Amino acid sequence: MDDIWDTKPWDDLKRYFPDDGTRSRILFTTRNKNVGSEASPRSVISPLPFLSEDECWELLRRKVFQDKNCPQELLDIGKQISANCRGLPLAVVVIAGVLANMEKKEHLWQKDLVVIGIEHLVHLRYLTISMESLQRLECLVVDRLDEIEIPDILLNMLSLRHLHFLGGGYFSASCLQQATNNESFQINNNLQSISVIIISDETDLKILRCLPNLRRLKVSIRSPLNYSFEFLNQLESLKLKPYNLSSGLISLPLNLKQLTLVGAHMSLEQMDIIGKLEYLEVLKLQTVDFEENHWDTSEGGFPQLKFLKLSEVQIEEWNTSSDHFPRLQRLVLQSCDGLKMIPPILGDIPALQLIKVYKCAKLSKTLLRKFGKNNRTMEMKILNSS
Repeated sequence: MDDIWDTKPWDDLKRYFPDDGTRSRILFTTRNKNVGSEASPRSVISPLPFLSEDECWELLRRKVFQDKNCPQELLDIGKQISANCRGLPLAVVVIAGVLANMEKKEHLWQKDLVVIGIEHLVHLRYLTISMESLQRLECLVVDRLDEIEIPDILLNMLSLRHLHFLGGGYFSASCLQQATNNESFQINNNLQSISVIIISDETDLKILRCLPNLRRLKVSIRSPLNYSFEFLNQLESLKLKPYNLSSGLISLPLNLKQLTLVGAHMSLEQMDIIGKLEYLEVLKLQTVDFEENHWDTSEGGFPQLKFLKLSEVQIEEWNTSSDHFPRLQRLVLQSCDGLKMIPPILGDIPALQLIKVYKCAKLSKTLLRKFGKNNRTMEMKILNSS
C-alpha cells in the first residue's frame, strides 16, 4: 500500500487478509513512521536514507535536461538548488518540474527560486511576508507534508509564476469570504502552475477562475459535485485526484495536452468526455476503477493521444479500434491484475512503437509475444507479467 498517511486504509482492508499462518507480509510506504507501529506492534520499520548531494543533483539533472547535458553556466546554481532539497526525492522532483518549464538562464534560476525546507516549517504557526521583499519572486515551493492555508498575499503577487505545496494548499477563510460576498471578486496574478490545490466547493472554483494564465495544475477534489475546469483556457497539464467520479462528471479544458487521474471510479460517460479532447497527448490513469470493469472506447476518440498508461486500474475487458488511437506511440500497463487481453486491433496502429507490461497477472506471456511478432516495428517489454 503506497503513500499511507494513517492506518484507516489498512483498517478498512485488513479483514480481507486473514491471518492463516502463511507468513505473508503487507508492505506500506509512508512519510509517517508512526503508521507502521500503529498498524501492528510486530511491524518492521525500515527508514529510507536521504539522497546524497550527488544523487540529488543527478536526479535533478535528469528530470530537467532528460538525456542532454546541463549547460556549464547552470552547473553551480543547479547544484545549489539540488543541495537545498536536503536529500528529499519528492522535493527534487517538484523543483525539477518547475525548472524544466523555466527559461534556462542563470540569473532566473539564481534570483527567482525560493525553497522553504521542511526543517524550517515543522513548528511554524504564523508566517508574515513583506510584499516589498518578494517583488521579484517567481517560484515558491513549500516543502511541508501537511495541508496549509494559502496566504492571500501570494495570490496577489504579480511576479509569482509557480506555487507548489507538497502536502496541499487550500484557500484562506478570508479569501473564501470575499469570494462569497463579492460578485465581482478578483485577484491579480500571473500564476502559471499550482500544485496541489484543494477544491471543496464552488467558491474554491470561483477563486480558481481568477487564475486564467494557469498552464499546469494539480488538484485534490474533496466533494462529489459536478465540477467544470473548462474556463482554464490555457491549461495544458492537469492532475486530478477526484472525490468520486461515479457521482458526478468533470468538464475539462479543451486545450489540455496531459491528463492524470488518480483514485477515481470512472464512468463510461466521463471517459467519453476525455476521449473527445482534441489535443490530449498524454493520459495516465492510476488506481482507477472502471464502471462494470470494462472500457469501450468511442468512435473518433483520442485523436492525438501518443502515450497511455494504466496503473493499478480495475479493468477486465477493453474493447477498442485502431481508429480510436490513431497516433498512439507508447502503451504502459502496470499491475492491471484483472485485464485479460490487450485489444489485438492495437497492433494495426502504424505509430505504435512500444508496449510495456508490468505485473499484469492474467495477460498471457505467449499471447503478448505473439502480439509483438505481428507488429515488427513495435517493441514489446514484459516484466513479471504472470
